[in-house]
Amino acid sequence: MNTTSMKRVLVAATLASATALASVAQADEPNPADAAQPPPAAATAPSSRNPLSMALLAGHGFKDAFRTGFGARLGYTLPSNIYLGGAFVYHVGTTEGPVQANASYGGGELGYDFIAGPAILRAYSGFGVVSANATVTIPPVGTNGAEKMKASESRFGIWPGASLVFPFENGSAFVGVDAKLLIVENATAFNTYGTFGLAL
Repeated sequence: MNTTSMKRVLVAATLASATALASVAQADEPNPADAAQPPPAAATAPSSRNPLSMALLAGHGFKDAFRTGFGARLGYTLPSNIYLGGAFVYHVGTTEGPVQANASYGGGELGYDFIAGPAILRAYSGFGVVSANATVTIPPVGTNGAEKMKASESRFGIWPGASLVFPFENGSAFVGVDAKLLIVENATAFNTYGTFGLAL
């Protein structure tokens, strides 16, 4: 092989090596288009609700001492949707002849909130003191005027129930309904209420 042929072979080999090295270097470099693309966006988390709630209750019970009633509730919902709160309700009761009877109850409540579209369904159970009161009016006899005799009794009770509320004003207020079964020794009473409240 003469000198000219050797030079041509060396030049060809050098060009081939340079081309191969350039191809490898280009393959190792990151693609700018790939680097510019952001990672997939995480699913948008639902907006947080105001955890502290205060509500008024007004309703009716299906037992003599638990007729028309009014009450209030205060509670706090944890990020895990567990509800912690308390309530007090006073029932005006009923009057039959000389006997007037009414009841009240109050205590703590523990529940869990389920998100049901635009509404919130809360299953809960309450526990506390249930007080029953009775007043007997004795009519006047002779020169003696009418007299009233009062008696009251308090016992431990529980009230499993559920609330369905509909938030509005960006979640800062709500309206709804509430139903519970009050269970106390030797007695049960099913009560329903309407509720209105604020969430902070």
